[in-house]
Amino acid sequence: MQNVTTLAYIAVIFVAFYFLLIRPQQKRAKEQAHLMASLKNGDRIVTIGGLFGTIERLDDEVVELRISDSVVVDVARSAVARRVDSSGHVVEDEPDDAETPTLPPKPRSGEVVEPEVHVDVTAGEGGDGAEDAAAEPKKGQ
Repeated sequence: MQNVTTLAYIAVIFVAFYFLLIRPQQKRAKEQAHLMASLKNGDRIVTIGGLFGTIERLDDEVVELRISDSVVVDVARSAVARRVDSSGHVVEDEPDDAETPTLPPKPRSGEVVEPEVHVDVTAGEGGDGAEDAAAEPKKGQ
């Protein structure tokens, strides 16, 4: 019986490793391979080093990247991190699950953004006052 329990624990650990480590890595590798295959001249990209630019020419191993009007650099094709639009926001090739929350875009330099404030107005209503009594010191102590 102890051997069966031990084998069950090993199986559970293997399944956990698969779903927590192996499967997500395979998904990322598949997405990266799809990105590499879909690159074309004129695409705006960002490299893993943070260089933004437009693809001028593609090769199997090298990408000529225009980073300004007069500067073209060669980078390894594997250094392409993602495709972006002209404002620097990530371009999604495939729609994500509807359940995945999205973050608002980062403000550009000098842009003022008003923060969103959410207040829970139900907190403290209908309570028995125990929170207020605990916060106030008792007289005579």
